[in-house]
Amino acid sequence: MDRRLGGLVLLILACLSLLVVPNLRGRPLAGSATAVYLPPAPRVGQCVTALSPVPQGDSREIDPMVEYPDATYGPCRGYVVGEVMSVQAASLPAPRVPLSRYEEASSECELAEVNYVGSIGPFDLTDPNVPSIAWQAAVTIASIPVGPNRLQQGIGQTWTACVGATSDNTRYTGRIADALTRGVLPPTFATCWGAVPAATRLRSDSSVRPCAAPHTAEILATTQITDPLATDEDVQRTCRKFAARAMRTADPTGGGAITIAAYSMDGTSVMPLAEVELTAGYLGCLATVTPPRQLIGTLIGLGDHAVPIIPG
Repeated sequence: MDRRLGGLVLLILACLSLLVVPNLRGRPLAGSATAVYLPPAPRVGQCVTALSPVPQGDSREIDPMVEYPDATYGPCRGYVVGEVMSVQAASLPAPRVPLSRYEEASSECELAEVNYVGSIGPFDLTDPNVPSIAWQAAVTIASIPVGPNRLQQGIGQTWTACVGATSDNTRYTGRIADALTRGVLPPTFATCWGAVPAATRLRSDSSVRPCAAPHTAEILATTQITDPLATDEDVQRTCRKFAARAMRTADPTGGGAITIAAYSMDGTSVMPLAEVELTAGYLGCLATVTPPRQLIGTLIGLGDHAVPIIPG
């Protein structure tokens, strides 16, 4: 081989080695590493700032397969949509489950609601002579089972949690933790009406309004009478005593500013007890003020605070 040709070949090979050998070790990439936040399992008492849609039934399919919703957790300051009432660390929801199984999980979450939110005793234990009249607080909290999101499932998290939220995903301030025992119930979870007209007692759905807005009536509790020995006075007396327990005060009338009374409620009207059969339908224990005065907020858990009345 010609010496000059051989030198040229060696030069070409040397140049190729400069290009190929570094690439055998991997080509460096521009940029910097970024840590990915892996959210841990939620804790009881943690607040929820967002919820994915809750599974609903589909009339076109019997017991359809659904996914557990997931939640975004954040600080309890300001507005939230719910709170973590319980966490079960040992169970993992399947990616998709029958709707009936999800609804069973929702019913199981209601037990967590009692432990987290508390309860108001339905009976007057100090008066054993009163027939069994059990008042149920008119507080509406949706118990929603949630699970890990896709990222959390991908890193092996195995838990389900029960979230207490409003029925329509409305945001609220305050806390529902122990709200029925020693806390203050956020008004969003109470039940209020704009008015109960004195003449006809008629009530329409349009009269239902948020308790955070001015109103003249709050439903404290409901009951159904099954004891034929119960009298109107029994119902009224137990209603007043329930109001005292719910408001945590010896005087639920606030010195006469509020009227506490039981009425018959059949879904379309509110009638005085004297005009109906006690065992026919639901009865409500109502707290009302006379217009132009109005209430604002809920009376449940009022305690020693001033009665929230707007003079009008």
